[in-house]
Amino acid sequence: MMKVFAAMFCAAMVFALTGCSKDYENDIIGSWKVISITETETYQGETQTYSETPEGLNILTFNSDHTYQASSDGQVRDSGTWSLDDDKLILTDSENTRQNFTIDIDGSDMTLTTSMSFGSEGSYKMIMKLKKV
Repeated sequence: MMKVFAAMFCAAMVFALTGCSKDYENDIIGSWKVISITETETYQGETQTYSETPEGLNILTFNSDHTYQASSDGQVRDSGTWSLDDDKLILTDSENTRQNFTIDIDGSDMTLTTSMSFGSEGSYKMIMKLKKV
């Protein structure tokens, strides 16, 4: 009986320590349509928010070999590599420019968020909503 309890306890601890971590490695693979983009800019205390629903077919495709392509109406606009670090998505384009996003995937919905601070001058935040296609 004690061995069964010890095995169940170990299994519960493994689940507790790993069950809550966000592992989007397999979830991100595939094509995602950009549904909306919201940008918020703050400069010298004034904030402006812009929201748009992109026209046309804007797709981000994440391949299992850790490459990605961004296309608009079938034309490739950007490509490079991607990596994940917990809930952080890092895109590195062909010019070696890195973009860092916080990623959240809920079924067929993905949200990418990025932000920058310009010290006391202001800040920028972008939230992109995508749907798996």
